[in-house]
Amino acid sequence: MLLQNAGLSHVRTKALTEFTDLARSAFGEFVNLRILQRLDLPTKEKESEKQINVIDAVAADNAPKPDDDVAVTPLEAEVFSYIKRRLAFLVKDDRLFNEIEFVEQRKYKGKCVVFYKRERLGRLFDFFEGRVKKYHFDFGQAGSEISTDNLVDVDKVLLGVFTRRLEEIEPESKKSHSPKGIIVTA
Repeated sequence: MLLQNAGLSHVRTKALTEFTDLARSAFGEFVNLRILQRLDLPTKEKESEKQINVIDAVAADNAPKPDDDVAVTPLEAEVFSYIKRRLAFLVKDDRLFNEIEFVEQRKYKGKCVVFYKRERLGRLFDFFEGRVKKYHFDFGQAGSEISTDNLVDVDKVLLGVFTRRLEEIEPESKKSHSPKGIIVTA
C-alpha cells in the first residue's frame, strides 16, 4: 500500500520478501532522523562532519616535516643535480636539451625517484644509497641495476633511458616541426 502511494505499482511479492529487511531498516532510520530533528540532537551527517574536522586536524599534526625520513638527503640532491648537468652534456639535440628541464625527482622512504614529466611512465631510475657501493641506480625494465662509486659509469644507460622515455611520452606528431601540407624535397 505504501508503494502504491509512492507511485510504485506492479511490484512482485517475491521482490517484497527479498527486500523486507532493507525497507524495515530504511523506515527505522527515517523515523530516527525525524525524532532527532524534533529534539534538536545532532544527526549522523553532523557527527560525520565533526569527525572529518577532527581527522583533518590530526592529519595536519602528523604531516611529514622536513626533518622526517622523507626529506631529500644531500647525496640524493647531489646525484639529481649531477644527472641533470650530465644529461645536458650528453644530449646531441637541442630538442632533447630543452626537455631536460622537465626532469624531476620525488623522495620516498628509502629511495629517490627521478623521472621525466610523468612519475610512472617517465621514470628514469630509482636511486638508493647505502648499499655495497656509494651509488646504486635501478633503471627498471629499460636498463639494469648499476652500483658504482663513480657517477660517470651510468652515462650510457642514462642517455638511453632518457631518450626512450622522451619518445614514449612525446607523440611522433609533436616531433616534426614542419607544418602540415608542406612537402620538403631535396
